[in-house]
Amino acid sequence: DVALRQRVYFNNKDNMYKKVSIYVAIPFCPTICQYCTFGSYHHSRYLDKVDPYLISLKKELEEVLRLLRECNIIIDTVYIGGGTPSVLTVIQLRQILDLIGMYTNKSDILEYTFEAGRPETIDQEKLAMLKEYGVNRISINPQIMDDHVLKSIGRNHGVQDIYDAVKLSKIEGVSTLNMDLILGIEESEEQYFTSLKKVMAIEPENITIHSLAYKRKSSLSMDPSKLAAVDRKEMFDKTIAILLENDYVPYYLYKQKLTVAGQENIGFAKKDYFSRYNIQMIEERQIIFGFGLGASSKLLNPEDLTLENVFNSKDLIHYKETITETIIKKKKYIEKICREYPDGDQKT
Repeated sequence: DVALRQRVYFNNKDNMYKKVSIYVAIPFCPTICQYCTFGSYHHSRYLDKVDPYLISLKKELEEVLRLLRECNIIIDTVYIGGGTPSVLTVIQLRQILDLIGMYTNKSDILEYTFEAGRPETIDQEKLAMLKEYGVNRISINPQIMDDHVLKSIGRNHGVQDIYDAVKLSKIEGVSTLNMDLILGIEESEEQYFTSLKKVMAIEPENITIHSLAYKRKSSLSMDPSKLAAVDRKEMFDKTIAILLENDYVPYYLYKQKLTVAGQENIGFAKKDYFSRYNIQMIEERQIIFGFGLGASSKLLNPEDLTLENVFNSKDLIHYKETITETIIKKKKYIEKICREYPDGDQKT
């Protein structure tokens, strides 16, 4: 079912190399969740590193985006993720959004996603600014709608903050809202399904269900006593049934190692609200350029659609030290497809 829904989003051979996506990583969060091992840094503790990081990020963006424009390569999907991009100030965010806007055309961008995952980092000024730049999809990610569990896993917001952020997003006219839930953190079965019910009552266009992965370096996995002993497989199946009954259909999925009950991560959406970026990222049928700390670029081979992955450093200092090398790799690839496929057509 997922595969059939995705097919219409794949580029055909005539524009395979002329339409790309970009991902921009902002690797700072208000706190580090107990289950998390992403390459993110505690924002307040690394405050002096934010502006130096943005300088390197802007250098990478500007040099690569300029070459994409010179080669008439269209950026049709933008995803700003993290971390928590909304921890940045309005001034800092404008620097990034201005740069993206300088080398893209608003009319070309079909989907522009911004992860405002932590509700306490969102305000009306930021949301109005995102709308100004053409952002049409945001994520507000509760993970669970329970104050006690939220505090226990290391998040410094409550359920009411989630409702307040959603209300602001609706005031600003965000066209697509995604909300994440995680199955397998400290919650009981009752807490989990109450959370699912509360999220569905908000009626977001997208609901993503993540199965907790027992990442070896996460503080949660280091203390198994915190992991609730309930039947996650049964809960997972019941979740799917509930979402299907309420007109949310699965449109992308992927699996990680060491997940609760061996289950997947599944993106559900209302009809006509599937995330193009999520589909392209998981199915690897579009060129995706990743910018910033820990970002990966998926560079398709023009001959056989095999993939070359280019990974940016996950360390703040090393990222800065290797930024020139990272830029060169991406520019060489762009120059190659620009030279060999000037009209976007494949040889074979």
